[in-house]
Amino acid sequence: MDWTLGKTCATLQLEFQGPAELPLRRVTGLDDLAPGTVAFVNKAEALQDLEPAADCVLVVPEGSDYSGCALIFSSHPLSDHVRLARLLHPGPQVSGEIHPAAVLGSRVKIGKNVTIDANVVIGDDVSIGNDCVIRPGSVIMEGCDIGQGCLFYPNVSIREYCSVGNRVVLHNNVSIGADGYGYFYRDGMHNKIPQIGTVRIDDDVEVGASSCIDRARFSVTHIGEGTKIDNLVQIGHNVRIGKHCILVAGVAIAGSTVLGDGCILAGQVGIIDHITLGNRVRVLAKAAVLDSFPEDDLVLAGNPARPARLWQRMLSRTQQLDSLFKRVNALEKQK
Repeated sequence: MDWTLGKTCATLQLEFQGPAELPLRRVTGLDDLAPGTVAFVNKAEALQDLEPAADCVLVVPEGSDYSGCALIFSSHPLSDHVRLARLLHPGPQVSGEIHPAAVLGSRVKIGKNVTIDANVVIGDDVSIGNDCVIRPGSVIMEGCDIGQGCLFYPNVSIREYCSVGNRVVLHNNVSIGADGYGYFYRDGMHNKIPQIGTVRIDDDVEVGASSCIDRARFSVTHIGEGTKIDNLVQIGHNVRIGKHCILVAGVAIAGSTVLGDGCILAGQVGIIDHITLGNRVRVLAKAAVLDSFPEDDLVLAGNPARPARLWQRMLSRTQQLDSLFKRVNALEKQK
């Protein structure tokens, strides 16, 4: 669909300044302005230093006064820039059809307007809700329950009897429900513990490429509503993650750990097994969480992780050890 400034603002119910027939082609950042592009600024003061290209558009705070280019007025420019991105860049068009090269098992239930691409394998007794898109090479094994409006990119693997909520996005090579890492040592060897639980993913979760969420030993590994998981994240068996958490790339969470709602784990955070974190706990990059912190609203850092201010004081003092050693050594020589 071709979008103009007037048609776009009418669709999004936003006020604008400029020629209604101006074509809009793509959204961009301020460093990449060109004719037909749309960028945003959060503060009207930022407009004073801009030299926009001809026929570009800026999403600006309501009440902004600027004549350098066309404007779209917004109470939250970032949010409306995202709405514009979804409008101008709707993603690949889907067919709503099942490719002849897909393989479907027995008693599969498929909703309306579902797209299943080539070389997808769907096991027996699987249920898939309306408006789902399953890209090539993905596998959904027997007994799985998939909600509505889900998007699974190529080579997603969902093992048996897992459940996925509505509007869940799984990126390339995501693994859901592989066996948890469970063994016991006896008679000189590691003996496998059967992993007979499952995985439940709630609504509006997104999981980045090549991330793994293991099935529970017993019961369920649970990912709460609205949680966003980056690439290359490992979530062990029986982990429970609350609502609206953020897990950045390289995070590793060992089994039976519990995260409250709204937690943020920065890149390469590691958490050992059977740890509990409270609500809205933030763990800074590369921290190693070796103890539970059930209190809410903490900021943790370091190895082993401690409240961030304490860790900073400890780090500062370790940097003073060399001078302290020299002072003590000098005092010893004076005796």
